[in-house]
Amino acid sequence: MATTTEKFQPPTVPRDSEGFVKSFNLSSYDCPEADDGCAFFDQYGFVVIANVFTSKQCAETISDIWNVFESFAEQSTRNDENLWDAQRWRRTGHEQVGLLGNASLWTRQIILNRQTPALHTAFATVLGTRKLLTNHDRYALFRPAQMHSERGTVTNLHL
Repeated sequence: MATTTEKFQPPTVPRDSEGFVKSFNLSSYDCPEADDGCAFFDQYGFVVIANVFTSKQCAETISDIWNVFESFAEQSTRNDENLWDAQRWRRTGHEQVGLLGNASLWTRQIILNRQTPALHTAFATVLGTRKLLTNHDRYALFRPAQMHSERGTVTNLHL
């Protein structure tokens, strides 16, 4: 057991050639990468699944996120970073944690995303069951903070 004087050392997670965390393509429940993806999940407590959504689904989801954001901000903001100030961001929900709204969202795109067969395959493979129950949540949207430290996410954030 670690003592309180020992400093936490996070595990070294395998990365790809571009520096991203290693991802897995789980195209079917028994595909060749299924065992490797499950082993990664067992070891690290998370797994990155690639290609769950098509490029079109990603573009439609990004547009939906901005539509939700702009409905709270009451203004078109997606193409003008100068409008991403604290006052407008606060209107969207939780400025420091990026959550949009205070309740579950029920947009068409969110519902379509939850029903994507590749998403079911990924979760069913990693969790070891095809009997999945989904819930509905919210989107999160974080402003770039590299040049605006006041935009940073609160530390020790667990969503």
